[in-house]
Amino acid sequence: SKLNTLRRLGLSDKVLVLDEIHAYDAYMAEELKALLRFHAELGGSVIALSATLSTKLMSDLVDEWRYATTQSSRLLDPVPAVTAYPLATVVGGDGTVASSPIDATPWSRRSVPVRLIHGQDEAVERLVSACRNGAAALGILNTGESGRDGGAILRERCVKDVMLFHAR
Repeated sequence: SKLNTLRRLGLSDKVLVLDEIHAYDAYMAEELKALLRFHAELGGSVIALSATLSTKLMSDLVDEWRYATTQSSRLLDPVPAVTAYPLATVVGGDGTVASSPIDATPWSRRSVPVRLIHGQDEAVERLVSACRNGAAALGILNTGESGRDGGAILRERCVKDVMLFHAR
């Protein structure tokens, strides 16, 4: 693209911070791989943040970085699959990969009781009861339509503060 060389020069020796990379679609994932390759070749560093990065995408991104920095990473050992969360993964200039689970700080740990309810009637009764007792309650439904229906039922049952959050 126009001025691409200038853009790359501007990124050289910088720390590139990428957030929410789990949300990138397949096209953007390919663009990201190319960006990582160029950035590594220019001597930059990357901090890539994700709450739910797939093992496949993580492995692909690490491999791109390793190849750009060592020119032989495709012959290196595969990226170990570590499923701990949260997790910090560091790729060294020699292609080594180290992943370390990060423990939550003691003050941020919570225990929240969760109960799976399969029937709508029981779920509505529990939500109404919790609200009448002054508690906060959360119902998670599978579809936007069931969420709208559930919200309407709760409003009919005199639950005043119903908030519906869905992607539609």
